[in-house]
Amino acid sequence: METSHICIIIVVLALIFVYNLDFSQYIVLKLVIPNSNDMGGFAWHLHHVQCLIHLCNIENKIPIIFFNGGYYHNRYYGLNWYHHYFEPIHEYNCTCIALVGTIIGFNKITKLPLGNSKRPFLYTNDTFQKLVRPMKDIKWSECYTYIKPKEDLQIEIDSFCEEHFTNMYVIGVHYRGTDKFMGIGMEDLKENKHKNYEDVISEINKEYTEDCVVFVASDEQPFVDMCETVFENICYYTSSRSTISTSGTEIDYQQCSNSKDCEKLKELEDHSIHRGINDIDPYKKGKDAVMDIWLLSRCDMFFRTHGGNFGSQPGRINPSLIVKKLV
Repeated sequence: METSHICIIIVVLALIFVYNLDFSQYIVLKLVIPNSNDMGGFAWHLHHVQCLIHLCNIENKIPIIFFNGGYYHNRYYGLNWYHHYFEPIHEYNCTCIALVGTIIGFNKITKLPLGNSKRPFLYTNDTFQKLVRPMKDIKWSECYTYIKPKEDLQIEIDSFCEEHFTNMYVIGVHYRGTDKFMGIGMEDLKENKHKNYEDVISEINKEYTEDCVVFVASDEQPFVDMCETVFENICYYTSSRSTISTSGTEIDYQQCSNSKDCEKLKELEDHSIHRGINDIDPYKKGKDAVMDIWLLSRCDMFFRTHGGNFGSQPGRINPSLIVKKLV
């Protein structure tokens, strides 16, 4: 264990005994791992942050987010990758509370309302599936009043919008390809295949005029390239992208998930930007997600080509966004 970690633990343990801190006022959210093949995408974890905020609001608790590890953690930026990209929700030291919980144990949340405890509460996947997911009154947009990109990212978002969106009607589109075949059970695909590029572009064309600019967010460079051949006014962030196309790809996933012969699925997994084995900096992967989500939220109209958490976020950030669902 690093010396800095030991010092934090000693200080916090001293605070426990000297000031008798009440750790039951905290709910800690750590990485929520969906399954053995998937450590959880960026928007998946953003979704859980919002669920945590809602849970803390109704239970009058303090949210602690501690994302250590996974696809987006670069230790150069600190122990907690949530703070790589977002401002702290409150003034309390998340690392201290999370480390103390690791030492003295957590109270896993299995029922509501929460009682008192000498230990911090822990939000788990069971908490989400059994208690939070059935809730119908979560105000997603209000949760985003607590989730703020770090200052340098916000400046970059604003600068991009000033350069490309000013005095234009902005149509955003998100096409997620290679990353959508990584989870068990086809993830959030409504069908057992990806949409054809041409069909998505055709729908955008119905709204496109000379006064429009199309903002393209995608994990596939061929989709961006095709958009450039069709639309005169187009812009996109410098995200890392796959060189292959999943346009119209159809796979019997249930069979391939246990088959060594499914070469196409293996190819998609290998080319996955966020969850594939590649040399892309984990911080860059997360930053790309933040930029694309927030830039899509600044559009006037958004074509959402897949279900899932990523496509949900722009409309939650900006409730006035016109969302055209192609799912």
